[in-house]
Amino acid sequence: MQPDIPTSIGNTVRRSNPNRISLIVLASVLILGSVWALVSAYAVPPLIRRAYNGQSLPIFNRMISGRNSHSVEEYLAKWDRRSRRVLIDLALLGFLTLLGLRPEFQGVLTKVASSLFRYRLFRFALWALVVFLSIELPSRAILSFEPIFERIKSLDDSSRRLVWIKSQKVTPKGASSYAYLTYSSTRGWAVRPGIHDSIVFENKSLNTNSKGIRGNLEYAYRRQPGRLRIMTLGDSFTFGDEISDAETYSTDLATILPNTEVLNLGVSGYGHDQMLLYLQEEGIKYRPDVVILGYVSLDADRDLRSFNAFAKPKFELSHDQLRLTDVPVPTAAEVLAREPYQLKCLDLAVMLRERVRVALGWNEKRAREISSSIFDELVKTVRNNGAVPVFVYMPVLNQIIDPREGLTVNEEFLDSYCHRRGVACLFLRPYFREQVKKGATFNIQTHWDPQAHRLAAQAIRDFLLEKELLPVGVKPVKRDDRTSGEVQRKVVHHLPARKTQNRQRMSSAGTPDREPRVGLVSPRQTLLDNRGSASDPDPLSGENSCRLPASLSPYP
Repeated sequence: MQPDIPTSIGNTVRRSNPNRISLIVLASVLILGSVWALVSAYAVPPLIRRAYNGQSLPIFNRMISGRNSHSVEEYLAKWDRRSRRVLIDLALLGFLTLLGLRPEFQGVLTKVASSLFRYRLFRFALWALVVFLSIELPSRAILSFEPIFERIKSLDDSSRRLVWIKSQKVTPKGASSYAYLTYSSTRGWAVRPGIHDSIVFENKSLNTNSKGIRGNLEYAYRRQPGRLRIMTLGDSFTFGDEISDAETYSTDLATILPNTEVLNLGVSGYGHDQMLLYLQEEGIKYRPDVVILGYVSLDADRDLRSFNAFAKPKFELSHDQLRLTDVPVPTAAEVLAREPYQLKCLDLAVMLRERVRVALGWNEKRAREISSSIFDELVKTVRNNGAVPVFVYMPVLNQIIDPREGLTVNEEFLDSYCHRRGVACLFLRPYFREQVKKGATFNIQTHWDPQAHRLAAQAIRDFLLEKELLPVGVKPVKRDDRTSGEVQRKVVHHLPARKTQNRQRMSSAGTPDREPRVGLVSPRQTLLDNRGSASDPDPLSGENSCRLPASLSPYP
């Protein structure tokens, strides 16, 4: 015990004992740790069970929001991990506090600080650190607070990445509705091959072949002579989210075209950049006759992003040339490992910047520039491989019930591109509009229902035939008999062999690597309907089908 130190007559200052203070701090940490351990082990778990069953206070019941996809054991395990982390943090805090109270450590710290503060660079570094922490720590707090994050998040890379990170913390492995997707180092993700009779989207059936193409059928790279092959590229609307294999417009199109294979290369969440990469990596190996791009206006924004449903590649436009970036795509484990070191102040700045860009229309302009360049490369790839590119504008959400007769802004973009490049283009909104006028209803909340897919298949079939984009001899299927739901097909003529088709293309185009210029088709031209007569009903007809009008144009 050190003696009291006199300061003046009648006044003394008692020097504090560091050992006593250290013991008080140590005892406080031990008591807090013990209380926390007891509460987290014996009080909280019963509370979680009652809240999970809706038997606790309303404020606690609302905290448990994932009863349909998470068991109570998962919530208990999550709480156990958090309680252990708090104990570790308490122990570390107590150790640092004890260290800071020791006179020996204080003396060393004072000497080091006094010597360092002589240097201007150190003072600047310390000032910069304080400023950085004053920005970074509040940013982390803002982004971790769910109500604020939900209000400021957008479609930018940072928002998408943080949404994915949060989903990984609350979703158990394999519980996602998109468990049929797998990692791809070149495209971000791809459809998992070899899926058999998987139940997805609550009650829908999903199958994929050995190459990850939707359906049970296997397709050889080597073509069968005399069979037409069509390939569809697109996002979740082409893949067929929320419907079964047999209900996609690709399957419907194969049903109503004779002797035809339709390969569904749509993948949920894809942008046009990923569609192009998929075509170049795998699609051209199948040597299709026609490649249909299912265009959804929402996909153009994805071409600007390096993170959408997951990390993905991105094309940059430099001197009118596409340059692929962000490859190889990081794995999920790598993204999670990097997250603690991501600067949240930069994430917050990106989110605010993207809101300004969207408001000023800069993102829309940039997205169309990138998308147009991607389309150029896609059309070039298709034509160089002896196929015909066809773009199909697919209305989604509220676009389906848009009553306007003319082109929308998004439709004008695609129409203008097709005019410049001579690409056949079909707009489906007029067909939906006509059916809505007749009382038909479609899903405008999420993805297309089977009725919309049937309508799209009929329109595409008639468009391909009307504009003579298919080899000679292909006509619509006529239904002679339907027993037990089986559709009978009529093949008018066998299709020519592959070499004959290429020879015909060469003679009409003049060069072996260029397709003849396809007559431009836009909504300004009349889109004719069914070539068959009323006595030859469509194989997809039925009480739930949508009959196309005899003639249809988006303009009066």
